[in-house]
Order: sequence, then C-alpha cells, then structure tokens
Amino acid sequence: MRKALFAVVVVALALVPVMTLTAAKKKPKVAVMEIEDRSKKFDADTMANATDIFRSELSASQRFVVIDKTSQQAKMKEAIKAGKKESFEKCQGRNCEIPLGQTLAADNILKATVSCLGKRCTLAAEMISIAKEATVAGATGEFDGTPEGMLPAIKKVVREMAETAGGDYNVEELDVKTLYEQAMEADKNGTDEPEKAIEAWKKVEEIDSNNPYKTLAKTKAREWQTYINQKAELEKAHDEDVGKLIMLLPDMSVGFEAKKKALLAFKEKYAKVYGENDYQTVLMAVADQKLRQRLEKAMLPGAADEAANSDADMVTVPAGAFTMGCKGDGCPKDAQPPHKVYLAEYKIDKYEVSQEKYRACVDAGKCPAPADFKDCNWAAQTREDHPVNCVAWKDADAFCKWQGKRLPTEAEWEKAARGEKNLVYPWGEQTAECRYAVIDMGTPGCQKNSTHEIKAKDRGQSPYGLFNMIGNVAEWVADWYDDDYPSGDLKNPTGPKSGKERILRGGSWKSSVQEKLKGYSREKATPGTKTPETGIRCAK
Repeated sequence: MRKALFAVVVVALALVPVMTLTAAKKKPKVAVMEIEDRSKKFDADTMANATDIFRSELSASQRFVVIDKTSQQAKMKEAIKAGKKESFEKCQGRNCEIPLGQTLAADNILKATVSCLGKRCTLAAEMISIAKEATVAGATGEFDGTPEGMLPAIKKVVREMAETAGGDYNVEELDVKTLYEQAMEADKNGTDEPEKAIEAWKKVEEIDSNNPYKTLAKTKAREWQTYINQKAELEKAHDEDVGKLIMLLPDMSVGFEAKKKALLAFKEKYAKVYGENDYQTVLMAVADQKLRQRLEKAMLPGAADEAANSDADMVTVPAGAFTMGCKGDGCPKDAQPPHKVYLAEYKIDKYEVSQEKYRACVDAGKCPAPADFKDCNWAAQTREDHPVNCVAWKDADAFCKWQGKRLPTEAEWEKAARGEKNLVYPWGEQTAECRYAVIDMGTPGCQKNSTHEIKAKDRGQSPYGLFNMIGNVAEWVADWYDDDYPSGDLKNPTGPKSGKERILRGGSWKSSVQEKLKGYSREKATPGTKTPETGIRCAK
C-alpha cells in the first residue's frame, strides 16, 4: 500500500550481499528416445539393448539425470491415450520434440540415429533443450557395423555429450543466476507486492545442488512474510482507529482539545505508512464546516507557531486630541470631569480577539487556557469566530505581547470608540440596542444567550471602523482603576502606577443598563477575574 511501511524491514532486506557464483552444475533431466536404425541393418532387440546402454552410460557419467525407461513409456502412453499426441513413437521435428519433453517433465531430449555405408556405421546423437527449443550438444561415433562395435561408439558419444552439455549449457548456473537476479528485482517492489518477492526467493531456495543463495533466499522469504503479517496487523489497527475517530470527531460532548489530540496521535501513528494527509479522510465525518476547518488548520505544520507579529486587521488612529469623560445628568462620577487628552498615533485591533487567534497562543505555549465553565466559549465547538472570553487581565496581557502588541490604555480605547467628536456611542447618539450591539435586551446576547461573531453588528462600528466596541465582551485595558478621575489636559496618559483593580471598557452581551454601554462608561475588576463577559482587544 504505502512504500514507507516498516522501514527497518525494508532497509534490512535491501542490505543483501552480492554473492559470487560458483561453478555449480545442476544435472539436467534427460529423456532418451529409442535409437533409430536408418540402415535397417539391426533387429529391434539389438536397438532396444543399444538404447538401454545409452541410458546407462549417460547416468554413469554423473552429468545427467536419466528418466526411468518404464516411467517414460508410461507417460508417453498416457499422453497418447489422452489424445494429446497421436503418437510419440516416431517423434520428429521441434513441433513434436518440445511437447514430448514437456509431457515427460524433461529438461532435455536425447535423440540418436544409426546410419551405415557398407561395413562402416555412424552413431549420431543430438541433445535438445526444451527451454531453449534448440540443440545444445551433439556428437558422433563410428563403429564396424557389428552390435558389439556399437558399445565403444556409444561411450564416445556420451563422453562428448557430457563435456559439451556440461560446458556451454549449464542448467543450474542459468537457473541460479537468473532466479537470483529476478528475486533481487522483486525485492525493489517488495513493499508493493511482497507476495511476488516471496515467490521469487522461494524459487531460488528450491535449487538444491551447490546453491550459494539457499540460506539467503530462505531468510528473505521469511522476512517478507513477516512484513505481510505486520502490514495486515497495521491495516487492521488503522481501520479500527478510523472508526473510533469517525465516532469521536462529530461528538459535541467531546472538547476540541481532546479531538485535536486524538487526530494528532492518529497522524503521527500512520503518516509514514499512509501519507501525511491520511487523517483528512476521517475529517469528512465532521459535518459542521466550521469545526472541520478548525481541525484542518490545527493539523497544519507549524499551526501552533503561526506568526505572532501580524498587524492584519489593525486600524490606525491618527495623532490628535479628543475629549475624554462626560458631564451632566447620567454621567457616572468616575467618568467626570471631561478633559482634553492628546494621543500620539497608534494602532488598535479592528475586532475583538477571536477564539481561534487566542487558541493559537495557547497551542504555542504562550497563553494559559481560558476558564471553561457555563457560558465560556472555550469548550464550544463552533465558536472559533466568537470573541475569546473567561480570560483574566494577565491572560489578555500575555496574548497581546505574544502578538507583538500590548493592551490599549484607557484613553486609547475611548478615543477609538468615540472618535474626536465626543460621541456617546461608537455609532452616534442613538440608544444602544441590538441593531448596533450584542447586549441584553430581555434576553442576553440579543436573544442568543451567548456572544456573537467578532464581525457582527457592522451598524455599530466606531468612527475608525472598529466592531463591537460596545457589547459582546467587555475588554481589558492596560490601566489600573482609580475613581479619582483626572482633570486637566493630558498627553498619552497611562493611568495610575498601581492599584487593586484593572479597568474594563465597553459592556458585554449580558449588559442591559444603558449607563454601562456608553463610550465613556468604566467598569473595574480584580486582575484575576475570569467571566463570560471579559475579553481582549490589543493595540500597538
């Protein structure tokens, strides 16, 4: 399936020493045909005896395995009876000789003829290779035309046949070398077709005589069988793990971190075998598109180390003065008196910090996880584009620093919300309602009982285009709280040097009191406070 499977086995199989062939000779199996008397000088018994002598001499040479006469005749009769050949008795030509050799399971066929001219006769023999379909050896011997004189001629022919057949035509040498090379070639594709590699090495192993590769072939066949067994076990485990993930990933009762951990473990276990992107097949079981996209992103290389110094989605607030605070009826005492504040140019996030962005900081090990109790977004599977909430002041500070930013000062936050025209609300003077902000109008979160997406409520944008400066989540700012509000003109104020409480601005999805939803409204909380109403916006 996958070529990287069990790399140790594959490497071990590849480190095979190349052996040098010895002069090992396999004895070819020879079928001896009845000697044909073309001279018509000798009777049938003489020729039958001569053929038997030929068999005996070939066997005595120890260079051939001669097929037993009785066995040979029986197989020929069976073939004739089965209609494979009308007759093998006078077999002539390759169209007959080759099928005959195949029928007898012979490597070679030996044919011999006797021809006479006067009192001088010649015995001529021919060794035919079934594999090559060609003559591989031949010899002749002369004799005086008597049956007794035929014996020396037979011995001479056999001696020359043995030398010739044992020289240029060496069946075992051909088999060992060819089969070994074929087995090595099969090894190269063994991870794709291990069964073929086993078959190739077993063919090498089956050669018994003087085989220098026998032990190697047996070892490699065994190793490839081990590979097949391990592969089957891995495939079974893979199928089981796929089934578990298909059940786990869509389960809304399982937290995102647990799902991501399981998916990462699956990828680590099977990536080398099934490929780096094999895990994507199980993601198709996640019907919720947002959750699936979130998991896909979490699985990307370096997802936890994404660029921390991104200025994307930041708005530049130009240098200049604005009026901070308020006066008159309805103005909280801790927001009085109004006073001029001059701020240098700065940048501030256009949107509240999303779950997705904060999660990247957690994954990078730079931010602690938010609280995870009722109404916190952290465990929600489909709220990655909602603001992160349930974070303490130090969590907000850590995130902004990780991004190469900082928390805005209280003055910077208010100018970004109200602009230079001293607006009551970011969108103007109209009373806060669900057209402009995510607040509590009878039901928290504008009937949703939760926060909304960070890009919701575009009607409520501030003069600089910021979203949700009012509602959704109250945002931590850098300053300590002091109810003795400053007066007089100030330049780039940073608030008190110390205190017991930090400032939150903007109200939240649970806010219903109008006075808490105005651009100058101030809230306070101890720095460790984590509630579903607290979130983050960064500046630079």
